[in-house]
Amino acid sequence: MSKNLEDQIRDALRPQDPPEGFAERLLVQCALQSARKAALRAETPRPRFRLLWPTATVAATAALALSISIEYHSLQEQWAGRQAIQALQIASEELNSARNKVLNQ
Repeated sequence: MSKNLEDQIRDALRPQDPPEGFAERLLVQCALQSARKAALRAETPRPRFRLLWPTATVAATAALALSISIEYHSLQEQWAGRQAIQALQIASEELNSARNKVLNQ
């Protein structure tokens, strides 16, 4: 029985010539499949907004950086204004003290 099985396997694996016109039919099928793929690629819409998310991310980051910079400069101006008022108050107190000393002499 194993001899019969070996013969069947050998016969199945024996090289055979292709049928008449096999190469031509294969080339035609390859050309048709290639044409279908090209037509499908042409019909498939390409994503227009492929760079939308990265661009939006960069724009949002730039807007955030600009906002932080403006807020920081605003805080610096407020701090400088408070220091100027404090300096004027100290100068006023010193001048009042000096005036009182001059008037009391």
